[in-house]
Amino acid sequence: MSMQDFEEEWVYKQKVTMKRWILLWVGVLTLAACTKQGVVDAEALTGTWTEIYDPTVLAYEASSVYTFKADGTAHRRIRDYEVNASHEIDLLWRLKRNELTLTFPNGHEDHYTVTLSGRDEMSWQRVGTTYSKGTWGIDWIHLLRSE
Repeated sequence: MSMQDFEEEWVYKQKVTMKRWILLWVGVLTLAACTKQGVVDAEALTGTWTEIYDPTVLAYEASSVYTFKADGTAHRRIRDYEVNASHEIDLLWRLKRNELTLTFPNGHEDHYTVTLSGRDEMSWQRVGTTYSKGTWGIDWIHLLRSE
């Protein structure tokens, strides 16, 4: 084996080793990103949130304000502008990873996948549904922190 062959083989092995290290780190970083992605901390939900709708997409004559407390209780106030009335209800809530469960006084539960967009904005997608403009207000909810 000549010195040139030896050098070429050494360079080849170095490149292969470097590619393996790069792939390993890409895999580790991807795994770290995937395990953190979608995990919502319950503390991030505590506080008061107001539903926000795009009037060019949905003509909704009411608004809801949710207040989540750290003890797992929540309060929802619905303001109906059409009849100038409000309705209030106390709920229970729990969060497992990024799935929010709201339990109503009659025992009915609604399940939503929560996505946070910073500290002051989030959206809920009803579990088992996909987002579409026709489902706004029923299956997809956009909220802004109101405190």
